[in-house]
Amino acid sequence: MILRLPITTLANAPLGEQHIPLKLRYQACSTELCLPPVTVTLGATLNVAASASAARSAHAEIFGKP
Repeated sequence: MILRLPITTLANAPLGEQHIPLKLRYQACSTELCLPPVTVTLGATLNVAASASAARSAHAEIFGKP
């Protein structure tokens, strides 16, 4: 499964690789019953660039080519 979320950094965000802790909560259901909710702790890593012109594309197989 791929989840896509917009991410906006603050103007004073530290440059370089940043780690973001995440919690994903989901509940599987059918037309007849639902399983108990589950919470999974995850993490994401992103690189903060000084400007859009300094940004590099990543994971074109997921996000497409610019």
